[in-house]
Amino acid sequence: MKAQILAALTILAGSSVWAESIRLESPDQRLALELELVDGTAQYSLSLGQHPIIAPSRLGFQFRDAPPMDRGLSVKSISRLEHDEHWKQPWGECEWVRDLHNELRVELRDTKARRLILVFRMFNDGLGFRYELPEQKSLADFAIMNEVTEFNLAHDAMAWWIPAMDAERYEYLYRLNPVNDIAMAHTPLTLESESGLFRVSCEQRAMIHRLRLFTFAPSAACSGVHPGGLFVCFRWQELCPLCPLTRCYYYR
Repeated sequence: MKAQILAALTILAGSSVWAESIRLESPDQRLALELELVDGTAQYSLSLGQHPIIAPSRLGFQFRDAPPMDRGLSVKSISRLEHDEHWKQPWGECEWVRDLHNELRVELRDTKARRLILVFRMFNDGLGFRYELPEQKSLADFAIMNEVTEFNLAHDAMAWWIPAMDAERYEYLYRLNPVNDIAMAHTPLTLESESGLFRVSCEQRAMIHRLRLFTFAPSAACSGVHPGGLFVCFRWQELCPLCPLTRCYYYR
């Protein structure tokens, strides 16, 4: 099922479309995404005004018995849209919710002619993105073994979190620790920058979560050391790698 859109401006090319950087801004122009290919590897970064939030972080997949889709990539098409509508929710603090965002869709292809679509939606208060692996002859059946999705934090941060893959599952009290002290955490993972970037108000704390998974496994967040600093990535909780997938759509 494809996400419905209101209007789009599309740039197509028979050969690779190349730009040093593809930029997407929030409707109020405060948040900015930069997407670029570095030696054939897709990387994104996020900033708030002049302050970096996410430093360049990798995107892509690795498969069983097939070459990975995290290198040798080129841009084949770019499309954009502006979206503004209201929808009614059955419960919650607000009856009507405004869905105001700018969207960027980038189709990538690798040296095996396999297609991977990155969809970014930038809101005034955050960024959501997803991968789409459309039906294609060059990737008819596949088993995903690793998701190369990084959140390379530009600043040291404290985190509210509960441990993942432990005996009590989700039944833990939330803890407050530096991100680099976390081995693996359930999402949502809520972050507060020690530099004060996310402490201006409750709304400016950062949160990492996954949602709208279709034929895809739930995942937990894990932290580690990156050559450029601290990063957070995802590790699957309940994935059967022997079950082939024919398509995949999901948002982060």
